Amino acid sequence: MRHRFEMSEGEVRPHTADRDAVIQLLNEEADIRLTTMIGFGYIERYLGELIRNHLGEIPASAKDYLLKRSIKHLSDRIEFAHKLGALEKGVAHNLVIFSQIRHRFAHHVQAVDCTDPEIARLIEKLHLVKQALREASAEDVSAENRLRLMILVSVLKLHDLIESPYG
Repeated sequence: MRHRFEMSEGEVRPHTADRDAVIQLLNEEADIRLTTMIGFGYIERYLGELIRNHLGEIPASAKDYLLKRSIKHLSDRIEFAHKLGALEKGVAHNLVIFSQIRHRFAHHVQAVDCTDPEIARLIEKLHLVKQALREASAEDVSAENRLRLMILVSVLKLHDLIESPYG
């Protein structure tokens, strides 16, 4: 059974149209591989925006050069964002795990899902958000639903960091 994950009003900033669309899109997609790819697309986009915001007064052309030519790999961008103070260690850790899961889903011709031993191992390495699991009203959450939840939580966390006055 797939859970529909929602965030409580007291837990998050007021919804924006983009935020609501992301929640709906990630909740409605049944295929975990596609959910991961879509979620990861948002993660990449938001991570780039977060880094640009934290670079402050540097000219836009220098920011673009840094992100497009100097820091090409996502793992390097995640580490850079963490070193800038834009990402907490736990969030950065989860983003690295998501990149590994996305890579496995994207580069296997045969159908790979959350029962794949490598995917299951990676999901177990995710730093779970206990509050988010309580919000999901699920004590025994399957690997697939745990992955869905953590993708949603991570995408929304990045979105909120961008929207915050310090983002």
